[in-house]
Parts: sequence; structure tokens; C-alpha cells
Amino acid sequence: MKRKIVIALMILLCFLLQSTVFQALAIGSISPNLMIILTASFGFMGGRKEGMIVGFFCGLLEDILACMQSFICTSAMAMDSSTGSFTETILSCR
Repeated sequence: MKRKIVIALMILLCFLLQSTVFQALAIGSISPNLMIILTASFGFMGGRKEGMIVGFFCGLLEDILACMQSFICTSAMAMDSSTGSFTETILSCR
């Protein structure tokens, strides 16, 4: 339980640093992506499963809080593809 809390705090801290401090220190609008670094670190040290879990929550946090437009676009794209497959299924039955 303690490990999960520490991981959640690390994700939150990296997100806050990435979206505030490192944006101000960007050189030519290039700044390090701490969320990818954190995900890769957990993947290398803890294995594939732990890396996937940390990566999922890092991506979810970024989608929800940082770039809401891409989250909406991703949802719309998924809804569009499911609607397309539903339409193809209905049309092939006729």
C-alpha cells in the first residue's frame, strides 16, 4: 500500500514539475517529458506490467488535466471507429 502511495505521489510530482517549472525552463520550446522518463524507469526497473500501469496513469493524468482537447479527440476517434464498425455490420446484414 505504501508503495502505491509513493508511486502516485511521484506521478503527481512529475506532472506538476513538467507542467510548471520545466515549461518555464524550456529552450526553444523544448522541455523534458518527465512522464515518459518516469514510465520508462518503472518499466525497466519493475518490469513490463508495472511500466504499463504507471504509463497508463501518467497518460490518463496528462489527458485529463493538461490537454483536454486531445482527450476529447481520442474519445471522438474511438466513438467514430465503433460507430463505423457498427454501421458496416448493419449494412452487411441487409
